[in-house]
Amino acid sequence: MAPKTIKKKSSLKRKTPRSPRSARTTRKKDEESVRGSRDFLRQVIDIDPHFIFAKDRDGRFTLVNQAVADAYGTTIEDLIGRTDADFNPNRTEVEFFLKMDREVMDSKRERFIPEEVITDAAGKKRWLQTIKRPIIGMDGRANQVLGVSTDITERKQAEEALRQSEERWQLAATGTTDGIWDWDVTRHTVFLSARWKQVRGYREEEIGVDETEWSSRIHPEDSSRVMATVQSYFNKEIPAFDCEYRTRRKDGTYYWVSDRGIAVWDEQGRVVRMVGSEADITERKRAEEALRRLHDELEHRVAERTAKLMRSNERLQVEIAERKEVQQALREREALTAAFLDNSATIAWMKDAEGRHVYLSPSYERRFGVHFDDWMGKTDFELWPPKVAEQFRENDLVVLRQGSVIEVVEEANNPDGSRSWWLSHKFPFQDAVGKRYVGGLAVDITERKQAEEALRRNQRELQQSQVQLQDLASLLLRAQDSERQRIARDLHDDFSQRLAALVLDVASLQRHPPLLPELIAKALEPVREELTQLSQDLHDLAYRLHPPLLRHAGLQAAIEDHIHKAIERTGLRISVKAEDLPSSIPLDWSLCLFRVFQESLQNVVKHAKATEVLVKLSGSSKGIGLSVIDNGKGFNERDKSGHQKGMGLISMQERLRLLNGFLNIHSRSADGTKVCAWIPFEEKKP
Repeated sequence: MAPKTIKKKSSLKRKTPRSPRSARTTRKKDEESVRGSRDFLRQVIDIDPHFIFAKDRDGRFTLVNQAVADAYGTTIEDLIGRTDADFNPNRTEVEFFLKMDREVMDSKRERFIPEEVITDAAGKKRWLQTIKRPIIGMDGRANQVLGVSTDITERKQAEEALRQSEERWQLAATGTTDGIWDWDVTRHTVFLSARWKQVRGYREEEIGVDETEWSSRIHPEDSSRVMATVQSYFNKEIPAFDCEYRTRRKDGTYYWVSDRGIAVWDEQGRVVRMVGSEADITERKRAEEALRRLHDELEHRVAERTAKLMRSNERLQVEIAERKEVQQALREREALTAAFLDNSATIAWMKDAEGRHVYLSPSYERRFGVHFDDWMGKTDFELWPPKVAEQFRENDLVVLRQGSVIEVVEEANNPDGSRSWWLSHKFPFQDAVGKRYVGGLAVDITERKQAEEALRRNQRELQQSQVQLQDLASLLLRAQDSERQRIARDLHDDFSQRLAALVLDVASLQRHPPLLPELIAKALEPVREELTQLSQDLHDLAYRLHPPLLRHAGLQAAIEDHIHKAIERTGLRISVKAEDLPSSIPLDWSLCLFRVFQESLQNVVKHAKATEVLVKLSGSSKGIGLSVIDNGKGFNERDKSGHQKGMGLISMQERLRLLNGFLNIHSRSADGTKVCAWIPFEEKKP
């Protein structure tokens, strides 16, 4: 029997509560209703004697009922997340189950397994008849399988008992509506019951006893498969002969039969006899094929966003009318289809021309935490916020006016208050009496919309970064040109002129040397003093370009040396404090932090009007930090016109960014400024 689908019930509504107290009361009732529905669903599947289960691609149970747990001698909780192999010692059976499950998931098609054997917790063999169906996720892939099994052990035992009694066998052959056969394998003869011959249109005497009377009538397309199944059974590769195939009538037409048989082996392991029965399953096959065609057609129409639902329904009605004799079979197949759609990511609904709800799919109820009983006959304006309801109604009216399918992206509110986006296909429908409806199918595209928005943000940020890089490159070029001009100006206007003056002084001494030797030293004294000063100035210029102490003595020594010279030039009180610095700091890190210190100190001298400056160097297991703190006038950090446009700030930020570091500046008017730089060890680049 096909599994029954139990819909989850929820009394959650989407109306805006009138008061906090009524909202809490309603929410409490809704939560109790949801818990009650879940307990009811668990009780329903647990009292069902059929085996109900779901597995993932690795064979792990994701859902079981009490019947499965009892068969394996364990609990439902213990089964979840585990496989058949954890409870069934028969490896062949376990491998067969996993193979069938994966075939269903890979083909995305239902599979009917007439018989399969399972070893239960007591070590006994039990025969099951199973229907397996793929569960398709949001990505379109089938990663789980839903199964319902019926225990047919008693039927199998009865069939075996029937075959063991020759007299009862003859009675069954005479009275049953199935065709009975008895194949003497060693003599190559076969007994075929009168019913077996009758359903093919033959009289008793028209068919002999040669074994080819059976095999020659099998459809050519099925013959090799049937014979391979017989051979597999003879080789004991499968537990029983059970095969569905087409066989020929006397008038040349074919019909479907379900043929089942069991063999007898002699002491040498050779098959000597096989008996069995066949049943006409033509109508069942037609019903299955019709249901498959309808299901495939529905999937195709949803995927292709077509507007042919009217004609599909009309054809469905005609086919249902033509197949009244198989209504029970169709209802069972429809229950399986409903179980499949209940696990689909697609939601479905239908409203009449006035916008009142007349249908919600189980996936719709589950997705938005609602129940159809609460929504039936209500409009979107009674259930959704006004903005959401307006867009739904506007799109519905377009469908009614145009009479055709439309594809739109609609926004909805989730039960947790967040927003979601849906790709909706809305279509018109008219019933037999001419009443008009609007149906809809929708797929959640929230992740796609969020990804698109993130991509747009990243593109904007990339464009901004490119503009900033261009500005930075321009500033760097201008800074380089400015520095070159300054150095050239210093060399030309200062050093060059002073060297020229020295040349003139030496030339003058050469032309007019002092007459007395003791006067030569006095005449050369101004030249020596000027050369000494010139040498010191050249040393200062080279130091500003690149302090040699960084390479030879390290960061702390270079900073202390620079502070000593700054004190001599400016008279500022500057102190330095170092804590836990590592013994070895990479040169590029030292140069970066030295330039930040140098630029910060220069800004203090130029702009802060400070009297005291504290320089801190600190190290830890995570990185190295530098801070320059002054007691000057500070500045307004919200004012973007000054400091943030300066080349010095941009240069400091860019130097630190290249080492995965960062720069923070804290300043207040009249409270001074604190510049903090940090370079992390874990982000250090090779």
